[in-house]
Amino acid sequence: MNKQSYESQSDYFCKCGKPIKMNLFSKKNRKDLLCYKCHRISIGKPAHHVPRRKRLDAGLPVHN
Repeated sequence: MNKQSYESQSDYFCKCGKPIKMNLFSKKNRKDLLCYKCHRISIGKPAHHVPRRKRLDAGLPVHN
């Protein structure tokens, strides 16, 4: 498998309209992939990283 630049985009798009990165597409060989943000939301986690202390102070669940 050839190395792909992390910046190169494939011709396929996530359901939100964002292009899928070529290195992810070449690893999975699937056309129904989600971008990172949509994938995190689909498994029930926050879309972006939130520091543990901040989550605890806010009373949010913490993933171990």
